[in-house]
Amino acid sequence: ANFPLAPALRWSTLRTMALIVNGEHIDDDIIEGEFRTIKGHYERTLQVACCERDPEFRAMAKDNLASRILLHQEAVKRVPDVPDETVSERLTRLIAQTGSEEQFYMQIGMPANDESLIRDQVANGARMDQMMHETHLEMLEERKAMLMDQMRLLSRRATVLQRAITVFYIA
Repeated sequence: ANFPLAPALRWSTLRTMALIVNGEHIDDDIIEGEFRTIKGHYERTLQVACCERDPEFRAMAKDNLASRILLHQEAVKRVPDVPDETVSERLTRLIAQTGSEEQFYMQIGMPANDESLIRDQVANGARMDQMMHETHLEMLEERKAMLMDQMRLLSRRATVLQRAITVFYIA
């Protein structure tokens, strides 16, 4: 998959059913990594072993991955190109936030020599941010239009009410 995901954990004893989202195959190792993240979260939160809930956690992992893939696919559709300078600026900011390039690569758990993959992930983040920003603006415009319609309706009702009151006092 060309989708930004945490490094997958290797496992060999158990395989799950493949996950395919709009033709994009999600490797079993990625599903397993997501499953382990979810299971670990619940085990830490509940402070118990949750083996009996493994099928539920696997379903959650697949749902999470499918949702992220669908969002990513939509973002690529809406924002197909991210300028290199945008990616470079974001990458520089991320490295600065962690203190150093070495700290950055250690924190994300990826080797520094895989710059193209990291740049792809940063571009995907920029793409997602832009899509969310545009979606938010669309929602605001729709909300603004609805509020304007409601204000016009209330204004007409106020005018009718004002005329009725005037007629009542004149009569």
